[in-house]
Amino acid sequence: MIIVKIRAKNSDCTGPWSVENTGDAKVAACPIKMPPVFNIDAVAEIRRDSITIDWTKLTGLETGGEGVEITAYEIAYRQQELNAATGLWEDVAGSAGQVQVAGDASKWTHEGIGNAETWLYKIRAANAICGIPSPSAWSEEKKLVSGEPPVKPDVPKVCIEDTTDTAADPYTEDRLRCQTTRLLRASLRATADVTPRVIIEWGRSPDDETIIQYEVSILNGAGNFAQHPDCDVAAALAMEQADDSPTPTVKPKCAISMESFWSGEFQMDQGHFITSTVRAKNNKGWSVASTWNTAGGKVEKVPSMMNPPAGERQTSTNDVAL
Repeated sequence: MIIVKIRAKNSDCTGPWSVENTGDAKVAACPIKMPPVFNIDAVAEIRRDSITIDWTKLTGLETGGEGVEITAYEIAYRQQELNAATGLWEDVAGSAGQVQVAGDASKWTHEGIGNAETWLYKIRAANAICGIPSPSAWSEEKKLVSGEPPVKPDVPKVCIEDTTDTAADPYTEDRLRCQTTRLLRASLRATADVTPRVIIEWGRSPDDETIIQYEVSILNGAGNFAQHPDCDVAAALAMEQADDSPTPTVKPKCAISMESFWSGEFQMDQGHFITSTVRAKNNKGWSVASTWNTAGGKVEKVPSMMNPPAGERQTSTNDVAL
């Protein structure tokens, strides 16, 4: 409350002070800077197509003075995306906006957004002294990601490359052949350097367009799932994203040399079934790993070098016994 007393002065002297006022005149100012917004229940308030933010309503002197009421809250928002080339978060053009809600509100729902989108929110209050737009300081920004991780990917398809057509694109369907025959078939004995590769192909849910990374794991000879360094998941993702048709049909794939399963971390024997599982990631996190395949290719080795033949000359014929 503002306490006031007054006195008068003329050319001769100054009069006595009046009695102090007893009215309701009080100091008023803009509301204080608010704390960042938050989620009371992230599971219920963060959905695939909306984000609900909460805040603590200002009270007492926080509103700008005793008896001063908050007339409205202002909320500002903007979307950001990670620039893969620079590694920096950048604003999405045209995504920024502001909204006003009543002074007695304590939450607001941002609707009509997409899954796994990154949004930043800040808030400030207005009162009768500092109206809309309020000159009060904005709160610190709060970053929230909508939605949920990707849906579990499809069961991967594991096939052996068809080396009968070595000129074809190794990623086209006509070179995928799920087979278990020997590596060096009769038709290939004259060109033993032609070694088929293992092709791993997987797919995502058609509703998941926010995937930023894949992880492919293969069961090694020790019985542990391990990521194969030759499976280029970044190239596989780029292959999938390049298909921007209304009904995409391209599935991500990677090609792995058969020899790589014989040594290194994998140490897989002849006939060992190649078991793979895939999971996907968006800005919200990793999906559940896919179910591993129960059909597909097996490890095939080139026969080891044999020992030199041994024998002795027969005395009665010109043949050599081996």
